[in-house]
Amino acid sequence: MSRSRIQVLPGARRSPLILVLLLASLVLVGVLGWQSWRLQRSNAVIAEAVLHDYAGLVIDEYERRATTALGYRGYYPLITAIANSESPSAMREALDAGQPDDRPPSLVAGLFIVTDDGTQMDIGAPGPVVAALLEEVRRFVARANAPYYSLFDTSGREQAIFAVRDDSSGRRRPGFIVAGRGVSTSLQAAQASGPLLPASLAGGHLSNDMLFLRVRNPAGDVLYEAHPEFYGSLTVERTLGDDYQGILAGYTIAASLDPASASSLVIGGLPQSRLPLLLFVMLMVVVLLVMAIWLSSREQAVMAMRADFISQVSHELRTPLTQIRMFAETFLLDRLRNESDRIRALQIINGEAQRLTHLVENILQFSTRAKTTKCNLRLQPIAPVIRDVCGTLQATANQTCFVLDLDDTAVGIVDTDALRQILLNLLDNAVKYGPKPQRVTVVLAVQGDVLRVSVADEGPGIPAAERDRVWSAFYRLGREQDTAVSGTGIGLAVVRALVEAMHGRCYVADSSRGAEFVVELPIGAERG
Repeated sequence: MSRSRIQVLPGARRSPLILVLLLASLVLVGVLGWQSWRLQRSNAVIAEAVLHDYAGLVIDEYERRATTALGYRGYYPLITAIANSESPSAMREALDAGQPDDRPPSLVAGLFIVTDDGTQMDIGAPGPVVAALLEEVRRFVARANAPYYSLFDTSGREQAIFAVRDDSSGRRRPGFIVAGRGVSTSLQAAQASGPLLPASLAGGHLSNDMLFLRVRNPAGDVLYEAHPEFYGSLTVERTLGDDYQGILAGYTIAASLDPASASSLVIGGLPQSRLPLLLFVMLMVVVLLVMAIWLSSREQAVMAMRADFISQVSHELRTPLTQIRMFAETFLLDRLRNESDRIRALQIINGEAQRLTHLVENILQFSTRAKTTKCNLRLQPIAPVIRDVCGTLQATANQTCFVLDLDDTAVGIVDTDALRQILLNLLDNAVKYGPKPQRVTVVLAVQGDVLRVSVADEGPGIPAAERDRVWSAFYRLGREQDTAVSGTGIGLAVVRALVEAMHGRCYVADSSRGAEFVVELPIGAERG
């Protein structure tokens, strides 16, 4: 079979360029998205650093306030009042006599005087932990001239505040055991005394309500906690040393700020992220790219079908024209030997002309199938049309025998020309794809309110999975892709369009041998 050279159309050259431009746009949006992500990440790092630094500033300020509340307003006035007392009962009287309002007596859990010879206590029944702590106080030797000292027991839960006094009888250490509840009260008061960050930050809108704060004693017990909802990965923890006479030595302070405050703390605020917008644009570009690829593939497929259609039509037209020209030249050169040859040549010319006419009608019908197909419907008998078409084809299909089983009383509302074209297409396919020789059976019957016309051949048949697709334009069965059987691929598409225009339906019926095409049309109002 000859093949026509397929010209590459401009659309075929434009499609790759369009895809390249869309891919370039996608890459550009991806780069912008990556840069936006880096910028957003850089902003997040800056915000985390700012929050981290300010959390450290909160700890510094809170440590100063807590040591002031516990040391200057708490431990120092208490130890001053009892430092010169000779007994725990005198200590109690000194504490009860005219204390200032800002001195928290709740800090005292018990009073003691530890000397080199023994211990006097006003603690009730001290447990072994307190006893061990007082023994540590006994062994304590003052290393500096401080107003008081602080010691924790080995567990980190009990704390003693005491002074060191030397007199004629030796060294004595008056002091008291610290009440944990009183420490918690003082720690709370330290935060409540005012903002822990400078008022100039965030225009004065940053309050302690936006701070997480937690204080643990050396044993890890939580003595005070505020706003735990702001605890997170940006929390700063610090274990305090022996500053301020070791009042908070061993204590751990954790602090963090509400992440939402970062935009107020960073000078100029945090820039808005463009990442969501860029991601949306990238998604749209991807959608457009997929659509462009799909449309390009469809365009390429349509162009390939169009080129193949042109090639097939050219071949189909060339064959009858060649036959007509050859026998016409034979007539002109008077090379026919007898009248029988002349009649045979005229029959071939007539058959090829009819074939050419049928092909042209198919092409014209297919080219206008998207428009409304108009049929001149009228009530008429069907059997004569079928006999006429079969007789026409029989002249050229020498190896095919048409077997007719027709109900001569059947009448239908049809268009004669459309019905002839339907039958020509179905019978031509039966002759073309069936074996040589073969029998093609045409049956006309009335079933209910429809006329049923069936055309059955003895060929290989049509697989059930492809019986719906064969009615599509340019579709060919997989087994026929590499065969020598030619065709335009529009015959069955024209059949379906004409049948639907006459308010009927067509389908491929189940058959034990070969393929059976069925056309059902409306029955006429009367039967002869």
